[in-house]
Amino acid sequence: MNLEVIDMRLSQCDPTDLMGLPMIQGGVAGYQPLDTFPLVGRDFLPFIDEEANKFAKLINQARYSKDAMSFIKPEIEDAYGNDAADILETIAVTALDDDQLKDIIAKIGLDTAQRAGWLLFLDELPNADVAVQQAAYKLVLDRMVASYALRPEVHIVAAGNREEDNCYVQPMPAALKTRLVHLDIQLSADEWLDWAIESGKVDPRVSAFIMHDKSQLNKDTTDTTDITFACPRTWEYISRIVEQYKSFPTDKEMSEANMLRQLIYGTVGESAGVQFWNFTKYFGEIPSFDEIVKNPEKARLVSGGHLFAVAATLMSNTTFDTLESVIKYVDRMDEKEVQFLIVRGLLTANKHDSKFRSHQSILKWLKDLSTYMKK
Repeated sequence: MNLEVIDMRLSQCDPTDLMGLPMIQGGVAGYQPLDTFPLVGRDFLPFIDEEANKFAKLINQARYSKDAMSFIKPEIEDAYGNDAADILETIAVTALDDDQLKDIIAKIGLDTAQRAGWLLFLDELPNADVAVQQAAYKLVLDRMVASYALRPEVHIVAAGNREEDNCYVQPMPAALKTRLVHLDIQLSADEWLDWAIESGKVDPRVSAFIMHDKSQLNKDTTDTTDITFACPRTWEYISRIVEQYKSFPTDKEMSEANMLRQLIYGTVGESAGVQFWNFTKYFGEIPSFDEIVKNPEKARLVSGGHLFAVAATLMSNTTFDTLESVIKYVDRMDEKEVQFLIVRGLLTANKHDSKFRSHQSILKWLKDLSTYMKK
């Protein structure tokens, strides 16, 4: 959608964050909106380039403060040299619109590509105090902050937990409920795995465990006495913990092993933690990536839970140069569904690499799969 995200955590907000701060200007009382919100006549469409965005904000300071020009003049002169005088004159005499600002941005040699608008994300809405929820009425329905209108390019999305999620939510007023379209978002383990593999932000041992048992991604907390539980957030925490260990401490390294176990149990709960700890032992019992690449036609094949350890290892390490050897090894597996899982993971991890995706080994494997499916 090419939108700039404005992330507001409403559980941490005060009503004035949404309504503006009281002020007196020219003997008239009113409210001054925070700069969080993109307003008509005040804010420019955001630029993709950070330097261009920084420059646009400097101009905004000059437009709305009598003293701001003297503050930003040295900065503009230092940054933009000989063109600075013309730019400053234009800012001083012109009520700039988006197109005029783009002309100035182009003149000083910055990228003029812009976002299509903003995504105003009102997160943790049900966790916010009732007063904050009430302050959101006008913002959500009328698209206004005090007496100022949001730009039409602002798209508003709210999110939060349900009452049954045990997350200390406030009952949402009916007046706010009827200002929103309500969608119940369901968690998909397959989509989470695609994100984990493509982004590279999740340790392969965690990805492999979820591949092995997708029900572990998000555990029901109603029948457990654990303080915490397994969910996408806590598995990401686990990933940050275990990525510090190339291999887990052995039972002989009792002190360190016990510490790591307790960290895992304390993050996802003991039930999921025990299963994850036992699963990670598979990684010490499979052929290494180097062994597979050096001798793909003879490297040891595995079965059961070990297959998922191999799959995650291949997905996280395969490059264009090693792809041919990896596909040769994968072709030897008896489990077609695991072959498909691995190749799909390789394609997902290299989603934007056309050279990798058009490798002859990949194309041949896909052709063979098509032939197999037709049988």
